[in-house]
Amino acid sequence: MLALDVDGTIATSDHEIPAAIIDAIHAAMNAGVIVSLVTGRMRRSALRYAELCNANGPTVSYQGGVITAPDFVTDTHAERLPISLATSSLEHMRETGAHINCYLNDEIYVENKSDWAVAYAGRMQTTLHLVKSLESVIDAGPTIILAVDEPPLITRLAGKLRTSLGVGAAVTQSLPHFCEVASASATKAIGLARVCDAYGISPGEVIAIGDGEGDVSMVQWAGLGIAAGDAHPAVRTAANMHIPGPDNNGVAELIQRMLVQGKLGG
Repeated sequence: MLALDVDGTIATSDHEIPAAIIDAIHAAMNAGVIVSLVTGRMRRSALRYAELCNANGPTVSYQGGVITAPDFVTDTHAERLPISLATSSLEHMRETGAHINCYLNDEIYVENKSDWAVAYAGRMQTTLHLVKSLESVIDAGPTIILAVDEPPLITRLAGKLRTSLGVGAAVTQSLPHFCEVASASATKAIGLARVCDAYGISPGEVIAIGDGEGDVSMVQWAGLGIAAGDAHPAVRTAANMHIPGPDNNGVAELIQRMLVQGKLGG
């Protein structure tokens, strides 16, 4: 199995996947490889990339919180953040003044339609739901709560949340200005392991490639973990090797080289 993060791994900074990477993914699948995208993106956004690649494995979105079958229609697994942890997360985030997105049933809810939030919803091609209070959303058990602000503030917030929430939640600074809180069972390693269990694939048969903090767990879990491009230092430390980012077709070159060497496929 080939497990691929999206942003910074196969998608460039302008959110496009180079044709060379798509062609290499198709070549891997033709050689008998199962390809799954494993991303922090919301489900609908992740599925657009999976369809673009014609990926033949399940799509793992929300940092591992939601797994969608290869037909792109049915979900096979979905995690929700416990209400008590969601409430505590919301309190800490509000104290910072950061913008907050709450994700429930693949929809975005906000208390403030900031310019950033409107633009973000546009990029995700989804509707932004304005509510008087996010308490009504977290009572339903959201998938993720996201705080957005300047990187120094977000780094401090992530540290505070990890201390406050403990092992019950997964706190990820997926981008320097993003802090995400999800169920402790919503990590990329756990999501990828669920997929592999369904296919009877062992960790030693998995290549996982990523670049962000949220990718550390799956890079460590896989038999071959690879850091891509300008990877987070923790990913570089966890990885077995490093390849160029999507602007330089790193994933494409790796796949083609491994196919030629007979190290990928059946």
